[in-house]
Amino acid sequence: MSKPINQYHEQLIQAINGSEKPGYVYTYPPKRAFRPLDKEKFNLSSAWNTQTDGINIYLHIPFCKVRCKFCNLFTIPTSESNRSVTEQFTEAMIQEIKNHEELIGSRKVESIYFGGGTPTFLTPKQLGRIMEQLKRSFKYIPDNIEKSIEMYPDDSLEPGKLESIKEIGFNRISFGIQTFDSEELATTGRGYPAELGKEVIPLVKNLGFDDINIDLIYGLPGQDLASWKKNLHIAGELLPSTVTLYPLMIRPVTAYSKQQAVGKTEFKGFSEKFEWYEYAKQILKSYGYMQDSTVRFVLPGIGGYRQQDNEFAGTPTVGFGPGARSSSPDYHYSTDYAVAYGPTKGIIESYIESVLSGNYAATQGFELNYEEKIRRFVIQAVQLPGGFNLLEFENTFGFPLLEKFSQEFAALEEEDCITIVDNKVKLTEKGRKYSDMCAHLFYSQDVRELEKGYQHV
Repeated sequence: MSKPINQYHEQLIQAINGSEKPGYVYTYPPKRAFRPLDKEKFNLSSAWNTQTDGINIYLHIPFCKVRCKFCNLFTIPTSESNRSVTEQFTEAMIQEIKNHEELIGSRKVESIYFGGGTPTFLTPKQLGRIMEQLKRSFKYIPDNIEKSIEMYPDDSLEPGKLESIKEIGFNRISFGIQTFDSEELATTGRGYPAELGKEVIPLVKNLGFDDINIDLIYGLPGQDLASWKKNLHIAGELLPSTVTLYPLMIRPVTAYSKQQAVGKTEFKGFSEKFEWYEYAKQILKSYGYMQDSTVRFVLPGIGGYRQQDNEFAGTPTVGFGPGARSSSPDYHYSTDYAVAYGPTKGIIESYIESVLSGNYAATQGFELNYEEKIRRFVIQAVQLPGGFNLLEFENTFGFPLLEKFSQEFAALEEEDCITIVDNKVKLTEKGRKYSDMCAHLFYSQDVRELEKGYQHV
């Protein structure tokens, strides 16, 4: 092994050869760098006073039937008998959308994404009311933009639900399948038959949905390589437009983390999971998929994830709902965040009370200075499926990118993670595999320190 050419190369080599994988980098700065907002300085006007051509809209619905054992997302398990809270929540979200109408309602909407949680825990009527309010408050929502919603496979059991999703105006569905194997699915805490995952894809295709994503997890307890390959072949035969593959991450405060802490469950290391990742690339390629991110494989011309690509290209996102992240040009902000039931419930209740009282809900955030805006550009742009042009950076910031980050880019080139040809920076196949580690080279020291001090709740 050759000697590292600089400190960043050494950092990259250590990350690639390490036993732990950094978190999935989908934006910068991460929420773990958020801290309480300065109420004297921050308001929605200050966050959105910079004009932009377009915006993404993300809506977070923080309810699920159960919390999966791997999940550290902002959501709470909610019973059918407690439906009153979802009606209060719907009223609050509608009001929050109204509160943004005067401020940014004239900007072109580039994408809409309902995430969670499980957005379809709300009734079709509630989802329809929210979508209608978006159309009233935002004057320019082109018909052909991505309008995506996350769903559970067992949504297909409710008569008329899939048809209602189509009628509301969604044109992309993302199913959290995770695995097609019954025993593996049971280890995650889900209670529906695994066969539903296979059955729901043809159903939504027959309804006219062409853009369908499925999520699969590799490294689940009890899963072996043969089972993982079988999952991939099933996915290939179903042929959704996008397949997103996540290595199992043991997150703090999750059920899996508690099992690991007491030695109850054995989990696979990342070296083994990276081997499985290589098999996945080969198998999905044989079905016609191409890779366009570290986790995502798409059918050319059909699949993808427009909202994320928009964000990587610099389009800001306004988030609605507790746990939703907004990324304006100068601020990234959200409500408080938690995983445990009690704190999460409290944050949702505070959100409802705050918004219905006429206030904005954000309590945590990060103000981006000039230096952090530079780093955000690089971290996001380098992950675009087609890469980015160095002249885009120079036109935006007024100086050559390689002048500031010469050592970082030299390290990435030396490790064969990027190519730079005719001013075009693009991740290689190896760089795509280790893109999260590549992105971490550009984190500021301030953000690193804030992440270290983050307290999981």
